[in-house]
Amino acid sequence: MIRLFRNGGYGFINSLEGREIYFHKNSLPAAEFNRLEIGTGVRWSEEQGENGPQATVVRIVDKPGSGIAKPKENVLEPLDWKENEM
Repeated sequence: MIRLFRNGGYGFINSLEGREIYFHKNSLPAAEFNRLEIGTGVRWSEEQGENGPQATVVRIVDKPGSGIAKPKENVLEPLDWKENEM
């Protein structure tokens, strides 16, 4: 999330390619728009709108300062793994 216009009910997402993508608060589940802040990580579906690319479905995946640890990669422990008992 790079720009947020709370009073207007919209904002802009910065894609990994550096493009700015418009979104409207209706693209998020109820009350989620109010949880957004600059730097919030989101996932979205993109469509071409009248004025350029726009996010149609936006979901929060990482909120700055939330203290939630990011999940580990999908690495499986060996089948015979046991925790050392000391």
